[in-house]
Amino acid sequence: MVTPPALTALLVLCAPMGVRTTAAHDRYAYPFLDPSMEPDARIADLLPRVSLQQKINSLQTTHQAGIPGGGIPSSPGYIVLPNYTIETYSCSECLHGYCSGSNMTVFAQSITLAASFDRELLQLVGSKIGEEARAVRNEFEAASQYPNKTATPNGLACFSPQINIARDPRWGRAQETYGECPFLTAALAYDYVKGMQGEHEKYVQVIASPKHFDAYGGATTRGHRSPTEVSVSWRDWQETFLPQFHAAIAEAGALSTMCSYNTLCICDGYPCSCPGPSHGIPACADRELLTGVLRDTWRSKAYVVSDAGAIKFTQTDHEWAASQPEAAADAIAAGADLALGGGYDAAGNPESFAALAEAVKLNLTNSSLVDRAFGRLVYARIKLGLLDAPEASTDNPYTKIPPSAANSAANRMLAVRTAREGVVLLTNAKKTLPLEASAYQKGGSLAVIGPNSDLVAYGNYAGSNSNNTTPVQGLRRMVPGLVWTKGCDMASNNTSGFAAAVLAAKQAKVTIAVFGIDGSQEHETGTRTIITL
Repeated sequence: MVTPPALTALLVLCAPMGVRTTAAHDRYAYPFLDPSMEPDARIADLLPRVSLQQKINSLQTTHQAGIPGGGIPSSPGYIVLPNYTIETYSCSECLHGYCSGSNMTVFAQSITLAASFDRELLQLVGSKIGEEARAVRNEFEAASQYPNKTATPNGLACFSPQINIARDPRWGRAQETYGECPFLTAALAYDYVKGMQGEHEKYVQVIASPKHFDAYGGATTRGHRSPTEVSVSWRDWQETFLPQFHAAIAEAGALSTMCSYNTLCICDGYPCSCPGPSHGIPACADRELLTGVLRDTWRSKAYVVSDAGAIKFTQTDHEWAASQPEAAADAIAAGADLALGGGYDAAGNPESFAALAEAVKLNLTNSSLVDRAFGRLVYARIKLGLLDAPEASTDNPYTKIPPSAANSAANRMLAVRTAREGVVLLTNAKKTLPLEASAYQKGGSLAVIGPNSDLVAYGNYAGSNSNNTTPVQGLRRMVPGLVWTKGCDMASNNTSGFAAAVLAAKQAKVTIAVFGIDGSQEHETGTRTIITL
């Protein structure tokens, strides 16, 4: 990959810094709180009011424990100005449900949503997930946040959709994707982003962060969480790994994207390999990707958030950077704006974007690049309406979504619909299906067996919901007298349950066997070597 020369970042100031341009500003503590001002002018007014260290702090996220879905990634602190506090910027997972609230609607996993081949359904699901995020956030703001804005809010920046291409079914994250087809993935990604962010001309419901940019999940030299190398031909990159991100970002207008763990090795031929030790350029330090493609070619205003620890890994895993300050400098120069994960190691040394202050001191980077990244995050806040003065009268419809929208009965029925429409029938040669419940009311005429028959398996990044039903529980509602036996464990050589399962199957008219895998075998950091049962 040929990396272009470093680009000089210029911040266009649309109004004199700190100058109140109209009498309307007198109603608010600061001009940047005026929702009638253009975003560039609001950014220009805010920038000089915030110290370099405050800006650096806001370019990192940390996880708050105890929240379903892995926690709310939030910046280390809020920004305190005289007479006003800017609350912590926080993010969440929204893969197939909102993960930063308790008891939210859980829709079918992404691969099942894709199996519906229904673009309108994907847009509706995305819309409802965004709506639930706003419902939780609006309740939080009203009950817990004002007037101090010092609590960590529920995130409105969603790390979704996951639109990498699933070329290897053994990959633990294939379930999070829309499958192996770039065309289908691009179409569904477009609609999901449109649904989540909404169609308002000024505000967005939530911010979508399509991930992982780019080619994550491709062929790697190591199959773990932080793969060393993804090696693809230029044509494969253009035809397979970029179209879905173009659809989500350049066409649908996603206001963020997440750069991936892997390095990217683009070659004229395939297979090929880039020189070690990094074997390509780490995606979160790749200027051609984050600036050349995203900014220069696609003309996107989306901010770039790194995957968790990815900026740190450019030194520790990829050996691309020689130190953490250099890793931070490389990433921010390439176009990364927000580090998911940051702070200090056990010895107190700064990691990831926490090392930006040291990088500035060492002249590895400069404050203008920090301003550029901070400005992109301010733009996101403006689009969400988070910097509108609380007393301002705005046309933001999303701040009016009531708490009752979260986990509503209508949304739960939509979740049922997504599960039904995503079912794939492999064969029905003997016309066994559909089964009529009335034909199996006699006790013992229906048997249910299998390790997943009494399990609720939401899949990666699902959040939580207490309104769940296992397969056997659902079947018992229709056929109370069915016979159930587990038969075997998910991952065990214990055969003690086989006899009971065989006996139940022999005595029943029909046996429903629920097999597969569970989260102990396949998850984000768990990739299988074989895919047999």
